[in-house]
Amino acid sequence: MMSRSTCMRSTALWTVLLATTLSAQAGELISNGGFEANVGLTQSPDNITGWHTLEGGLIGSIASLPDTTSPGSGHTTVGAGSGSNYALLDLSQPAYSVLYQNFTVPTAGVSGGQLSYSLFATSYANLQPPELTPFSGLNFESSEPLLTVRVDILKPGADLLSTNNADLIKTYFPTVEYFGSDAAPTGYHSYLHSLSGVDLLAGQTYTLRFSAAANTAQALVGIDNVSLTVSSVPEPTTLALLGAGLAVIGLASRRRA
Repeated sequence: MMSRSTCMRSTALWTVLLATTLSAQAGELISNGGFEANVGLTQSPDNITGWHTLEGGLIGSIASLPDTTSPGSGHTTVGAGSGSNYALLDLSQPAYSVLYQNFTVPTAGVSGGQLSYSLFATSYANLQPPELTPFSGLNFESSEPLLTVRVDILKPGADLLSTNNADLIKTYFPTVEYFGSDAAPTGYHSYLHSLSGVDLLAGQTYTLRFSAAANTAQALVGIDNVSLTVSSVPEPTTLALLGAGLAVIGLASRRRA
């Protein structure tokens, strides 16, 4: 028969095991979110580790770099948000640029999570809202002065350029400063979005997309510290086993009393 102290120690052990099991289900779904896997300058169409790129228009480029000078337009940036490297969407002429990564939801399902990143955006057109249309799609051929900066989670199989609600799980429009100068580059803002209520289905593959489009002068968008973490639903057999262990300890404790 268990002594009271043994029961208490066993209960504590199982409680810690349960908490550890639940917390261990949390996981990072994005690789190379700090862009540190690439040493020096990596510019599209060369691959940025873990990421994919898509561009259109006249002159646009996407790069992972450690420098504060844009390799495309030559403008000055604040550099990395942390570490050495960051990603830069460089729209030197009317164009769009898309940086994206696919991620797969754990087969056990998701009970919660969060998306976080650091971002800056600069337009050298000396315009800002409402002169500058900030929330349009990626159509750089718009008749209005345009700088779109958006972060989306796309549904499985969605067109990588789509901004239709039917193709989107969630959309975020970062609140950014839209103008700066080489003498005073626009700085980063940090963003944290809860994934609570976001309908991510178990085992499905989605796309995290950072995109920008501009049609007035040069525009730069810097991205760093990208993280998408989820808490998986524990397997039913795991919960059942832990629950049974606690029940046995509880029964033994009552008998002792």
